[in-house]
Parts: sequence; structure tokens; C-alpha cells
Amino acid sequence: MALYEKEACFSPRRGEIDDDLASIRRSFQGLIDMGAKLQANKKRVLYSGNLALLITEWTLVGTDPSGKSINLAGRGTIVFRRQPDGNWLMVIENPWGTE
Repeated sequence: MALYEKEACFSPRRGEIDDDLASIRRSFQGLIDMGAKLQANKKRVLYSGNLALLITEWTLVGTDPSGKSINLAGRGTIVFRRQPDGNWLMVIENPWGTE
């Protein structure tokens, strides 16, 4: 959670938005509880001043609570903002790319 700005938003599923850190934390906790493994690879980064757009390709593999296999993949977009201390934090994360 230390990678997100306080007012960040995240899309845990297509068409859904978590717009506070508590909701984002719950979404990730569900994946952690399932033992899901996430792998992400940087494809491109575009910079403009204190903003950056990261384009990734990712896979997520795990098992849901009913025992069904989860095997997802996508191309995501993440907007970062450079903080006064020079660190970059996520402002918007959309694992579903442009959907």
C-alpha cells in the first residue's frame, strides 16, 4: 500500500473502481489470501513532468476459494506521480488497459 497515493484509485475487475486505500487493500488481500502469483513486465513508460504512464503486461495465477483455477492475463496502465521527496507513487492503476 506504500506504493499508492492517499487518493489513488484501482480497478480490481473490469468496470469496477476502488477509490480509497481501504478498498484497494481489501482487493489485494483477497488475492493474497488465495495465494495468487502475479508477474508483471514493463512494456513502455511515458513521462511528462511529474507524471509517468506505465504500460505493463501481466499474468495472475492462483486458485479461488472454491478450488477453481485462476489464470488471468492482461495489458495494464498505471499513472505515477513524482512526490516532493523524488519517489514515484501510483495515482491510477487499471490492470485492464483501456477497458
